[in-house]
Amino acid sequence: YDVWGDAVNLAARLESTGEPERVQLSPEARGALSSFVCEPRGEIDIKGLGPLETWFLLRRDAVAQTHAMPESGIAPHVSELR
Repeated sequence: YDVWGDAVNLAARLESTGEPERVQLSPEARGALSSFVCEPRGEIDIKGLGPLETWFLLRRDAVAQTHAMPESGIAPHVSELR
């Protein structure tokens, strides 16, 4: 029985198959980080999971930054986003 679960195992596998000084993302992480620019790495073989499409995290998307939540915590009105 594994007390850590699949998320921790996947993170360890992504780190061990990654490149120095780069953050490698799973499809789920890539989907959650839609305000970031990512570089497709392609499919890699993850021990225990098989082939998995991965990406490298590059930077925050400049367009997403202009629509970010202001420090006040009050979301802008939709008309202000145009």
